[in-house]
Amino acid sequence: MYSYNHGKINTPNILIEQNELAKYVTYVKGHVHHPLLENNFDLTITKNINLVFRKDIILDHHQLISEQIKETLNTITDEIDLLKQDNLARGKLVESVQTMAWLYETEGQDGKWNYHYDKLEQKYLSHHPDEYWGQLLSTSDVVAGCRRYPWMPADISAREEWND
Repeated sequence: MYSYNHGKINTPNILIEQNELAKYVTYVKGHVHHPLLENNFDLTITKNINLVFRKDIILDHHQLISEQIKETLNTITDEIDLLKQDNLARGKLVESVQTMAWLYETEGQDGKWNYHYDKLEQKYLSHHPDEYWGQLLSTSDVVAGCRRYPWMPADISAREEWND
């Protein structure tokens, strides 16, 4: 078993920390991708964060939006550098979480790598900004891909497993 420390971007905090950006964004969603274990046993996990704006908002406020996104990326970079020096540190946007990879072997078959990385996902909580829509299911359809909408008190759909 291999254990790793990864930086987790707290997506809703982007909206909390960047007030001007939050005023103009329509919604924010995120997606943590399946891990990739390299030959040297480094574990790579990527996360997409999508900030969606109306076209007229982008046209009218592109300079400010661009500055806020650059500022956010600089903050994330600074906080990741801090985490590399002190794994107990915690920033406004980034915190350290533990992930794992282990080889599951059955007799007579090749082993299969399993991963524990769910701590990298950012669950939607009631105190998050309304513009944060959480972790979408694996789809490009925002409406069908949400388990929970910020204005609804309960989950509306469960994740369907591909092997059901």
